[in-house]
Amino acid sequence: MENRKCNKCDSNKIIDKVNITDVGHYNEKHNLSIQIQTTNRVLFNRSVKSSLLATVCCNCRNVELSIDNPNELWDAYIQKQKNNQL
Repeated sequence: MENRKCNKCDSNKIIDKVNITDVGHYNEKHNLSIQIQTTNRVLFNRSVKSSLLATVCCNCRNVELSIDNPNELWDAYIQKQKNNQL
């Protein structure tokens, strides 16, 4: 187990990499994510998705967000920028 500390209060009462879940109709649960579309097509539009994760400090209540695949998301962003220039 990694010994993390809060960036705000320096406490070690940290819960790391927690999924952030939205509860919808009929108690349907969906984990939140960030999605970048890399093409502008109407059909068969390609996208890259990354889970949104939280790190929670149980001392000062600070919450920090992170993603699970930053390199893939960055590559998708760059690809989208190139496609928009065409």
